[in-house]
Amino acid sequence: MKTILGTMLLAGMLASLLPTSTTAAEACAAPAMEKVGVYDSRVLAYAHFWNPETTRARNELVRSARQARKDGNDAEYQNLHDRIEQLDRRNHLQVFSTESVAELLAAIAPRLESLQRELGVVRLVSRWDEAALAAVPETARVDVTDRLAAEFLPAPTDRQREIMAQMKEKAPLPLPVARMMAAANKL
Repeated sequence: MKTILGTMLLAGMLASLLPTSTTAAEACAAPAMEKVGVYDSRVLAYAHFWNPETTRARNELVRSARQARKDGNDAEYQNLHDRIEQLDRRNHLQVFSTESVAELLAAIAPRLESLQRELGVVRLVSRWDEAALAAVPETARVDVTDRLAAEFLPAPTDRQREIMAQMKEKAPLPLPVARMMAAANKL
């Protein structure tokens, strides 16, 4: 009995020495910091470009344009050619600069909720969206680039993995500069 009382007395004295700014009840009630998934949009665009389904659709578009040209269907050829150029220009802006990849994320929208749960994040933000990230402390940011890229390119080659890693280390072209270059067919 003396040992129990002595232990309780010692525990009480030690507890009185601890800071009391947050009570145990307050600590339990404090919400955990919400994590935000941050991704490099350029890597997602690159992975999407090499996605087998995207590659098949792009090749089919090119094949159709060639066939239209061969058949002398100039209007169809020009329509397909313009679509190919538009897709290329958009992809270049996304891969080499910071153009939005919202349509790519929309393509995997049915899986985004479960992906966010898997990654432990409440939302996804491009690493280039400075306005959205301004309110997110560094400690609340989780890099989800590789996991999201895997949704588009589940089995990248070694070379593709290497390129995606290098992309993350380099700064993108400023978007206004990239748009000027794209308009001049220099991107």
